[in-house]
Amino acid sequence: MALSSGETSLKNYPIAERISYLSLLATLAAADGIAEAEEIENLTKLCQAACLGEETTNNILKIAQGQSELDFNANIELLKKSELRFTFILDTILLAHADGEVEEKETQEIQKFSELLEIQASQLSVLHSFAKDLHEAKVRNATPEELEALGKKYAEIFEVSKMDAKALFLGGIGYGFSSIMSGITKGVGVAVDYVTTGLKATYRGVKSLWNKLTSKQG
Repeated sequence: MALSSGETSLKNYPIAERISYLSLLATLAAADGIAEAEEIENLTKLCQAACLGEETTNNILKIAQGQSELDFNANIELLKKSELRFTFILDTILLAHADGEVEEKETQEIQKFSELLEIQASQLSVLHSFAKDLHEAKVRNATPEELEALGKKYAEIFEVSKMDAKALFLGGIGYGFSSIMSGITKGVGVAVDYVTTGLKATYRGVKSLWNKLTSKQG
């Protein structure tokens, strides 16, 4: 789909999709048992940026605090109808890249998640490439010109791949990619509306979520 200029924000997506996406992020943040106070604060900011009400925000925070059980299958079913499914998979890939190297087992687990969310293999390949370029841009402290060029490049690729670029430019919102994404979107005339935040989730969260999901299915 063609990318139009303007703003991209979680609040632009249907509320059920926002809740599903952030609930899954909360699960990733709680992989080690109970999320730390800093993570709760950052997750609260994300919920506020998504214009969620107090009750809904508290429900999501309870997931991160281990006080509430998430209906994984229901959330996967809902998210696979949303453009935010691409955002979530991009998040998982970015977490896999966090230690500088993506293991084969991680690639396989991400592929299984993608299949559940009905993401095509060609689309997943693009997401892997985008995540790799984002990670490298962050590590080398890419110049504004390099980031703008990267944005133009991937805006075209996302359109050909039939993925919502604005949803993908929200990727990494919880994992310290705010400045990178802001630089990238300048090249395509899009303003990214989200708070700068840093959840401490690691790929362990993705493994934990996958194990919980498969145990429920079994």
